[in-house]
Amino acid sequence: MKKRGKYFIAPASTSRRIISFIIDMIIINFIIFNPFKGIFQKLIPAEQSYEAAKEYIAHNPHIMNTITFLFLIIGIIIVFYFTVFGYLIQQTPGKIVTGLYIIPENKKISFLNYLLSNISFIPVFPFFLLWIIDPIYMFTSPKSQRLMERLNKILVVQKYKLK
Repeated sequence: MKKRGKYFIAPASTSRRIISFIIDMIIINFIIFNPFKGIFQKLIPAEQSYEAAKEYIAHNPHIMNTITFLFLIIGIIIVFYFTVFGYLIQQTPGKIVTGLYIIPENKKISFLNYLLSNISFIPVFPFFLLWIIDPIYMFTSPKSQRLMERLNKILVVQKYKLK
């Protein structure tokens, strides 16, 4: 029988968080972006050059409205990917692979806290400003927290086993 060792919890390293995020984005690419690829190909003929596609969209504003709507839907699905995994099991698949966990800083985390901490994935103003602010805050934070995690009292940690 294997004895369970003691461990301590510390804020996750930035490099491990980045690896976790890359793994999650690969998964998201397969389960979210790929199903939408066919829709985008129907909207914009694939054989066109970038300039021709840009001109095609400029002459068909309803296409741009549809593309914007689709990106909004994709963003909402991504928010729910991170929110639901975080809320239900305190880990996304990327965090499971890298051994990271989501814990409350000092109280129980509500579904709304998880949702608000992931709102930056919605590609509309002002949320897309967080695409810049969140990583900068994470690299300068002593606990490697994104700004939205800090505001929602969420901490991403890793467990270190004591020998």
